[in-house]
Amino acid sequence: MSFLETDGCLVCDSKHEKRYKSMITLIGKEGEVCEFISNMIDNVLDNASAGLSEEAREKFYQSLILISDNLHEIAKKITNNKKAEDYS
Repeated sequence: MSFLETDGCLVCDSKHEKRYKSMITLIGKEGEVCEFISNMIDNVLDNASAGLSEEAREKFYQSLILISDNLHEIAKKITNNKKAEDYS
């Protein structure tokens, strides 16, 4: 992803601490390259979520975000020298 960003094919909205949570926009000086990447991403997502409705996929992503946020909070507590039992 960094290569594509450096090469001018995409922009990563880094409002989030983690890049994988960030919005990625294909911009591209090379229209064909960006179109190819966009089609590849769409194809992978369609195949990976085959059998899931759009609603189910959205709920799945919401669950993953919640789990990620919870794990991030646990890691912050551990980093702040709290006991492992203090997860709740």
